[in-house]
Amino acid sequence: MSPNVRSVVVPVVLFGMYAAFGAAWLGARPLFPELQQALGVDVRAAAWLINIVSMAKSVTPILAGIIAARIGLTTTMRGAAALMCVALLVPWLPGYWAWIGARFLFGVGGAIWFALMGAVVVDAVKPEGRSFANALNGVAVNTGAVVGLKAALPLNQVVGYQMTLTIFALAIVVFSVVLVAVGPLSTSKPPQVPLSTLMKSYASVLSEPATWIVAAAFTGPLALYLILSSFLPTHMNEAFKMERPEALGWLIHLMLWAIPGSLVVGVLLQKKIGAPRLHMVLGALLAPVATYFALNAADDASRSVWFALVGVGLFWPVAPLVTTLQKLPNMTASRVGMVMGTMASVSYVVSAFAPDVVGRVVAGGQPAATAMVPCSLFGLTPLIALLLPSQKSAEG
Repeated sequence: MSPNVRSVVVPVVLFGMYAAFGAAWLGARPLFPELQQALGVDVRAAAWLINIVSMAKSVTPILAGIIAARIGLTTTMRGAAALMCVALLVPWLPGYWAWIGARFLFGVGGAIWFALMGAVVVDAVKPEGRSFANALNGVAVNTGAVVGLKAALPLNQVVGYQMTLTIFALAIVVFSVVLVAVGPLSTSKPPQVPLSTLMKSYASVLSEPATWIVAAAFTGPLALYLILSSFLPTHMNEAFKMERPEALGWLIHLMLWAIPGSLVVGVLLQKKIGAPRLHMVLGALLAPVATYFALNAADDASRSVWFALVGVGLFWPVAPLVTTLQKLPNMTASRVGMVMGTMASVSYVVSAFAPDVVGRVVAGGQPAATAMVPCSLFGLTPLIALLLPSQKSAEG
């Protein structure tokens, strides 16, 4: 396969696989009543079918960079794809705990895939195309989540919950086949060095300020995204007496607008319109301001605009941040994988507490907005990325 074709096919596979993962992950949420009845559990236990994947995404990525440096990007990504394909078996497994165990393995595969997408982009995509590839990767799981949330109930009415989840998983299998057909994802071979040497290399990555700057910058928008995903429908019901489908529709509206927003910034970066640092600032300022006005909008017209801007603001800084990281000195594919793996683990571990804090406030009898409005300030953390060296200084 020619380099030009690879620069197109590889980003499509990266995006498609993670989008399929998002559909299989969050597509289970609208099916909770059916899953509770089939598995004999309450809604809290059913929620763990979603949360167990988040747990895997918090504990696994930090190891992904080490594994890839040891056995290579291609082998690691194919292994991640195989783990994600476990989703095909889940709907047919007997018993709740079998589902939980299999969904955890599925989550491990998705966590590895997420952590290493940026590393694959470094090796497989030409520099001028990396910003757009990073933008695609940034909204992949969100795109899949939108598809899963919207398609689950209509499919369930036609084919039932088991076939609905199986259809979502089949998309993962298709992209896994394409992944193998593409051939090697990386032109560089993993170094034949002892594990102790590799661990020293990872320790050096952990000692670099850039690693923790990137992790901190990502954490805030992720925390705000998880809070909105968990409690926005609750807020819309409390504040505006919306029924569940209408309230959920506003969350989907937000997620939908994140997709073109991320792609637009990818195109702007590719055409060198605006510096990455400028785009990170714009996203960091837009997200909290738009969240405040969206939560307090009194009519659907203004609400539609503000929630669209929330989606854009949350994802606007992603491609600039990853692109800036990739351009730092000595950022090989292996090191990018280690940094992104650390970022993913740290950001998911820290941000996982945010919905719990909001949940405690709501459980205490306070309106959801009481906690959600202050949490909008989490959207400011991409400003921390301004501490990274600028592109000009990074290139010497």
